[in-house]
Order: sequence, then structure tokens, then C-alpha cells
Amino acid sequence: MFDIEPTPIVKLEHELFTQKEIGVWMKLDYLNHEFVSGNKLRKLKYNLENFHLKKYESILSFGGPYSNHLAALSYLGKSINIPTIGFVRGNYHREKSDTIEFCESNGMIIKYLSIEEYRNKETTKFLEKILLEYPSTFILPEGGKNNLAKKGCGEIVTETESQLSFEPDFYFSAVGTGTTIAGIAEKITDGQQAFGIAVIKGENVAENIQKDQNCFLENFKILENYHFGGYAKSNESLITFSKSFVQKYAIPIDPIYNAKCLYAIFDLAEKNHFPAKSKILVIHTGGLQGIDGFCKKNNLPTSIFR
Repeated sequence: MFDIEPTPIVKLEHELFTQKEIGVWMKLDYLNHEFVSGNKLRKLKYNLENFHLKKYESILSFGGPYSNHLAALSYLGKSINIPTIGFVRGNYHREKSDTIEFCESNGMIIKYLSIEEYRNKETTKFLEKILLEYPSTFILPEGGKNNLAKKGCGEIVTETESQLSFEPDFYFSAVGTGTTIAGIAEKITDGQQAFGIAVIKGENVAENIQKDQNCFLENFKILENYHFGGYAKSNESLITFSKSFVQKYAIPIDPIYNAKCLYAIFDLAEKNHFPAKSKILVIHTGGLQGIDGFCKKNNLPTSIFR
């Protein structure tokens, strides 16, 4: 249905990387669209093709109050005249997040689910109930998590390696559902590795993501030690790191996903995780719309992240 223009790749020069004799590059996928940026556009690419192929009338999906996925879906729906419905975790009727207000401004119908209802959102009983109310809707899983989304994200590898004169040894991406990094893992060769940095906290996060993505490849790893307390949580170390990174590189990063992934790479480098001469490629997955809501909630200036 549409092509995605290749996004720039920049080298992150830093004395730590020089000292450790490694190279780190960043693919600026947030530049592929003003509102539907980063992995969101890639996840939706083939899902939209499927939507038109099967002649659905609307798209329905799920997310939290700060969901980049719902924000992207709402904007894309508005721009190409597809009605969208968003089922949101929790009861936020009284105090809507900036993200939900953005979704509604794009015409997305917002419905709230209790935590228990949200937990059961993929059960047959719940999905049948939805289809009774919206019989011609295309149900897209939370975060756009499906094989079509993985296919779109896998194209990052082909695109990246056509831009570079080498194959990266390591690919890194922040992980919510794991779709982006699983798509990458399924495209790279045996000599390469794909690392996902989990931004959520919980038991068996890595195992659950691998099961959800049906991806158990040896070169696919999820690291669980950089969530900073859980989804949309942070501490002074992450804030300080983010401010320093933005000042040095003039690249905006969100605190929910990309800041945690970058922090992990610097920390792993410091701990000699990467062999000398390693070439590391980190994907900037976008999600910058989440900065405003995070800063408002935590009483922080947005200039830290932009």
C-alpha cells in the first residue's frame, strides 16, 4: 500500500566506545513520519494492506493511556479515512492523558477497560463480544503485535544493510511487545545477534515475549535489567543520562523506550559485554509523542528529552 523511505543512520562517537574499541550506530527511524514514526509505521504497513484486501470497515486495537501504537493508528486512520477504535487499559475518564486526547482529536473512539477486562482481551469470549458490536472491524492486537507487523519490522535489516558497508554484529531495540526485535531476529544471519531491552517489569518477561512472538532463535535475547521500575517509570540515573545524551548528540529520545535502550548499551559497553571491533546498531523506534505526558506526570521539563 505504501513504501517507507530509508531513514538515516548516524555513528554515535563517544570516548567510552573508543576506549572499548567498538562502534555504535543509530538508525533514526523516528524520522520516517511526523506522527506515525519509527516502528509504528513499519508495524502498520502490512496490516493496512490486509485491511484493504479483506475489505474491513474499521480498525480496532488496544493500549495503555500513553500508547504510541494507538496514537499512530488514530492519526493514520484519520489521514486515510479509516475509522478507528481504541480500547484503553484502566479508567481514565476524569483525567485523560495527552496521548488519549490526541487519539480522540483524530476521531478515534475510545473505550476503557478495567484491568481484569484488559487482561482477558484476547480470549475468544471477549473477541466475540467485540465483533457483535463492530462486526466489520479488523482487530489488531496490542502494540500491533502480529506476524504482519513482524514482517514490516524485519525490513529494517534489509534497509540497514543496504545503507551500510558492513553487517552489524548486534542489533538493539527497546521492547514492549517484542515485535520489532523479533522481526529483526528472524531476518539476520547466524553470526549476528538481536537484543531487546525490556521496558516492562514482571516475572518471566523474556520468556513471555518469546512465546508471544513465537521466536526462540539462539540469536534473539531479551534483557530484563533496564526497566527502571517498570513501564513509564524512571529514576535520576535515567533522567541524567537522557539529558546528557540529548545535549551531546542533538537526537531526541523518549524516556519510556529509547532512553532505556541507549542506557543499556552504554552500561553493557562499560561492563565489557561487547568484544573489541564489535559493530552495534540501535534502532530509534520513535515514540516521541510520549515525552509530553511523561514530563507532565513527573513535573519535568521536556527539554531533557528534546
